Amino acid sequence: MIIIKHDLEDSHIHLEVYIIKSDNVYFTNYIKNQAENSSSRTCNLLPYSYDFYASGPIKVISVTYDMHAALVSEEIDLSQCMALDFDTSVLTRAEKSNYEIYEATRFVPYDEIKDRLILRKKSLNKSRGTTTRL
Repeated sequence: MIIIKHDLEDSHIHLEVYIIKSDNVYFTNYIKNQAENSSSRTCNLLPYSYDFYASGPIKVISVTYDMHAALVSEEIDLSQCMALDFDTSVLTRAEKSNYEIYEATRFVPYDEIKDRLILRKKSLNKSRGTTTRL
């Protein structure tokens, strides 16, 4: 998964590359649910969403460019290969309670929560109405 952020204020482009291991239990259940219960066989894994954090993403590259200059910063680290901490801001109050996470806690180590994560109900095959391209 590649995430590109462009900051118009300071003309920086920030590129992040994440991997999600194919043997991740949550990710396997996520794509299996899509394949078995939807007419679409593709998944739209949104960056920084519940499903993203629950899938145990591992940041492998982080690069910042200044559009008017050159490389500002670069970080490539394949040595640790650890999942990002789970950002609890994507959880509802009820989920925080169910996962026994204190309300003010912002990040939880992925290894501490991964075995408790469950798929959220999805509205698969929901009609999107009429779409047009301009």
